[in-house]
Amino acid sequence: MGSGDVTARLDLAARTIDLSSTIARCPASDLVRFVVQESAKAGIEIIEWLARERIPKDAFCNTMCLAENLAQPNRYGLEIVRGMNKASDVLFNMKLIMPGAIGRHIVYDKPLRWLATTEATLLKYHDSKYAVEAFSALFTQISAKGNSSRTTIIRDRIQPVIFKVVDSIHLHTVNMGCEVRPLPPFLAALKMHKISPKAFAEAIMALTKSPGDSLVLEMDRFLVELVDWALNHWDGQLLVAIDNRIGFSERLGDEDRVLAVMISKKGTKEAMGDEHDLISFRIARFIDQNTFPPQPSEPGFTHKGFNDPRLQQNDHPAYRSALYDIKNPLETLNCTLNSTERKRAETQAQIIVRSIVELPVRPAAEELAFQIDAKSLTPYRWWLKKFPTILQKNLQKTKEEPRILYEAGNDSAPRHVAFSYPEIMTGLELAFERCQCGCNKSPLKKTLGTKLDSGCLLSVMFLEMMLHVAHAMAEAAGAQDISNLRGARTAIELGDAADKFLSIIATSGVIRWATWFRLVASAITGLPHNFAEEADEPITGYNGITNKRELLLWVAGGITVAPCWLGYDSELALQGSWGVRQATGYVVEGISAEKAVIQASASMESADTPQLVYDLPSVVTASGGQDLTDVEIRLAFFPVTSTGEVLQLTALLKTPSALRTFDPSQIYQAARLAERPECTHSRAEEATFSEMAFRRGGLTLEQLFQGRQRVRTSGFVG
Repeated sequence: MGSGDVTARLDLAARTIDLSSTIARCPASDLVRFVVQESAKAGIEIIEWLARERIPKDAFCNTMCLAENLAQPNRYGLEIVRGMNKASDVLFNMKLIMPGAIGRHIVYDKPLRWLATTEATLLKYHDSKYAVEAFSALFTQISAKGNSSRTTIIRDRIQPVIFKVVDSIHLHTVNMGCEVRPLPPFLAALKMHKISPKAFAEAIMALTKSPGDSLVLEMDRFLVELVDWALNHWDGQLLVAIDNRIGFSERLGDEDRVLAVMISKKGTKEAMGDEHDLISFRIARFIDQNTFPPQPSEPGFTHKGFNDPRLQQNDHPAYRSALYDIKNPLETLNCTLNSTERKRAETQAQIIVRSIVELPVRPAAEELAFQIDAKSLTPYRWWLKKFPTILQKNLQKTKEEPRILYEAGNDSAPRHVAFSYPEIMTGLELAFERCQCGCNKSPLKKTLGTKLDSGCLLSVMFLEMMLHVAHAMAEAAGAQDISNLRGARTAIELGDAADKFLSIIATSGVIRWATWFRLVASAITGLPHNFAEEADEPITGYNGITNKRELLLWVAGGITVAPCWLGYDSELALQGSWGVRQATGYVVEGISAEKAVIQASASMESADTPQLVYDLPSVVTASGGQDLTDVEIRLAFFPVTSTGEVLQLTALLKTPSALRTFDPSQIYQAARLAERPECTHSRAEEATFSEMAFRRGGLTLEQLFQGRQRVRTSGFVG
C-alpha cells in the first residue's frame, strides 16, 4: 500500500467520524442520537467504550479538544497504519472484525492521529507510564495557557482520561507490533540520552506553536525522543548536524520549511560518559526564511536540567522484544548480574527446559492436562508446537541428562520453588556468594524461607532464570516474540507465571492446560497470567454437574490467542497440538471488552444420552465410512462477569433434526484419550483425529443426538 492509499484511507476515516468534535457538539441528552447520525457504527462504538471504561463524557471531550491538530504525522509516521492493515481476518470458524475501541479509532482520525504516532515514538524508549506523564504535561500546558495556579486542577481532571486513551492506543498499535521506523544508521550509532516527560512536553509545545516556520533545535547531547519525534512528525526538511557536520538530511513532507537539529557533543554507544551530565536544549524560530543558515530569533525556548540516570539505565521500552532478549526489571545501576552469573542463569534454565520437554507424559483422564508417567513412551515435546531453540545453544561443557521433575509423595506445602529444582538452587548459590544485602549471613535455604526484596541479587538471579524458562515455554507453544505491555511489571509477572508453572509440575506432576495457556498468553499479550482468574473456577451447569471450563481464547486489544486444536472444519493432528495460534489486528465478533478471557461452555446432554465424559469404551474399529449428514456450527458468547472480561463460548451444532451445544475442549480431550495400536517400526505415521470425535465408532450424527448408542471415540489410526 502506497502512502497515497494510506492518506486516502485515513481521510475517509476522518470524514466518517471526528471523535472529539462529534461528541463535544451535542449535549448529554442528545449524545447517542447525534453520534449515531454522524456515523452509525463508529459513534456507537465510542459511546460504548466511554461507558465501559467509566469515562465522563465532559472530561473526554475537553481532553480530546485540547489535542486536536496539534501536530500531524509525516509519511514515516504513517507507516504505523500500514502495519495495522497487515493482519489476518479469520481465526478458525470465528468471524473477525475491526476493534471498536477508542485506540483504533484515534489512529484513523486525522485531527487526533498524531497522538498514536507520538505514543508509538515514546514507547520505543519508555513504558506507558512515561507516555501518560508526557501527554498529561502537554495537555496541562495547553489548557493552563501560562496560568500555573490552575495546572494541578487541570491535570487531575485530564489524567484519568489520558491513562485510558494511552492504554487503548497501546493495545491496538505497539502491543500488536506496529512500530515507527528505526533510526537512520547515522543517528543509531550515537549514544542516546533521554529527557523527562515534562521536558518532552515543553519541547513539543515549542516545536508546534509556530506552524509553517523554520526552526532550529540546539542540544548538547543526542536527545533521542525529540529527534525521533521530528523524524515522524516534521513536515519539511530535517537536518541533523554534529560537530558542524551534517549527518542526516531528508525532506519528510511537502512544507517548504526546515528544522535544523544542532548537536554540540558527539558521543558513541561505547562512550558512556557521566550519567549525571547536564542536559540542555533550546528551540527558536528563524527570522530570515530566505537564507540558510540564518541566525535564530530570540527569545525562543530554553530548557536546562540534569540527566536522570533512571531514564538511561532502568527504563523498559514497551516495544515487543525478541525471544530470549531478556530485560531483567530488577537490575539497577548498582544491582546487576555479572557475565558469569548471567551465563549461569541461562545454563540452569536450559537444563530445566530440557527436562521439561523430555518428560514422559500421558493425557490425564480427569482434566485437560498431562500427567507425568515414567512408563509413557511419549515425551512432552511430541505434543509441543515448536522445539525451544534455547536447547540448541552450547552452554554446558558436559550435557546433563534430563530428569523426571516429579516424584510421588513430594511435599506440596508452599515453599520456594528452588527446593524442588536443584538447577535453580545452583544458580542462586552463585549470586548468594556475591550479594551484599545481608542475605548471606544465614544459610541459603533459610534465606529462601523468607521474602526476598528486589534489591537482593538472589531476586535478580531467580527472575533471570524464570524469564528464560518463560520465553522457552512461550516459544514451544508458538509465540514469535514477547510483549512488554507494562514494561518492568510485565516481565515480573511473566516470571511469576513461570514460577507457578514449575511449582505445579514439581508438586502435582501435571501440566494443566489452564496454567500452560495463561503463561503463553501472558507472554504474547503482556496481560498478567492471573488476569480474570475467576474464569478458572468450576461452574455448575444447567445439568447440575460442577466441572471446570477450559480456556479457549485470550484477548488483549488487537491480539487474540487461541489453542491450535480449536477448529471444526479439518482433521486434528495431535502431534504439535499443545500450542496456540495468534490473530493480530482484529477481534472476534461478539467480544466488546479490550481485555477478556473466554472459557468453554458445557456440552448439553439429552436425558437418554450418556454423558460425554471420559468413560471410554474398549477398543473398537472405525467403520471407515463417510457421514454425509448436513452440519451447521454457530458460535455465541455469554457474559460471565459484569465487566465483560470473562465470557463463555457456546458452540451450537445443528443437523436437519437436532440441535445441541458442545464443548470444543471435550473433542480435543477425547482425541487425546483415544486408544491407538502402537507401531513398533522406527517411524510411525502421525495419528490424526477427524472433524468431530463422535464421528468415529460407526455413529452418525443423527444417532448421537437421538441418544441411541454410547459415543465411541477410540480405536482408530490416522
